[in-house]
Amino acid sequence: MGQPNSQHTADELLAIHARLTELEAERQRLLRRKRILQQRQAKFITPSLASSNQLGAAQKVALFRDLFKGRSDVFARRWENPGKGRSGYAVACHNEWRHGLCNKPKIKCGECQNRRYQPPDERAIHATPT
Repeated sequence: MGQPNSQHTADELLAIHARLTELEAERQRLLRRKRILQQRQAKFITPSLASSNQLGAAQKVALFRDLFKGRSDVFARRWENPGKGRSGYAVACHNEWRHGLCNKPKIKCGECQNRRYQPPDERAIHATPT
């Protein structure tokens, strides 16, 4: 009596495996199609960017925000250390390097109790290098 149950379980596992394989193939097909459509869409967006020199500052900021979606509560600020030849980006913080509030480099920003991240505002976006 245990054998038919065992066979049923094995058959069901095989069916599930086959279905998952089908779904993965469908997923890959959809991802390929998505990439094609995104490339096609990029071709339509590019001409409007070419004429961006005709846009005002507010319109350029709106275009930037539309094209580069991200978190609305933080933005990254570029830093450079010419002495060591290193550079990178860090989350912008109102309290960065403020005496009594910022304990860099002893404490990392993500672990700091005084962190007060800056949201991206129009001024920050406008100051972004082009």
